[in-house]
Amino acid sequence: MASGPLFNALEKWLSLCDIDGSQSEMCYEEICRLEIFDRLGMAHTCCGHRRSCMKKKDRKQLQEEDTELKEQLDLILRGYQNRYKRHVGGLNDFWKSSMQDLDRILPELMSEERCRRRCLPYNDYVDYNNSTEYWEKEREWHDLRMKIEEEALTKRGYSRLDFIDVIRHHFSASLGSGSSNPAENSY
Repeated sequence: MASGPLFNALEKWLSLCDIDGSQSEMCYEEICRLEIFDRLGMAHTCCGHRRSCMKKKDRKQLQEEDTELKEQLDLILRGYQNRYKRHVGGLNDFWKSSMQDLDRILPELMSEERCRRRCLPYNDYVDYNNSTEYWEKEREWHDLRMKIEEEALTKRGYSRLDFIDVIRHHFSASLGSGSSNPAENSY
């Protein structure tokens, strides 16, 4: 992720638009939020054309279902913000190292996952979601995603923890919560 197409596009866009300083920081943080949001598998309920097509009760239901994921997102972002306050060096270096560290517990999305979530207009997405083809692919991607995430967590020694506890432990240095194993405080 840190050196992937999204990062490269963001760097180019910031340069072309002559955006720097606090505006650049805000852009990086919002892209980070979106990246983590997607990696956690949260439902998009407020994006452009989708918002106007989604009923208020459906939006509310999806947001309620994602309450635990929202807590995880907020905790990771708090770690990101705290770490940035102490960072010495360029924003690009900070972004790269932060995303590489995130990769250790929440691996980057596969291309198919990104495309599935972003490439279809809402009505087409809803129709496709109701197809057998979608659910077969969804099961396949879900199983593969779970395997990738499990391998990443096992490699870090987190296989038996709830994910919110993984976040607290992995980002403990930047969350100010300390860890019993300093080697784990990589963020």
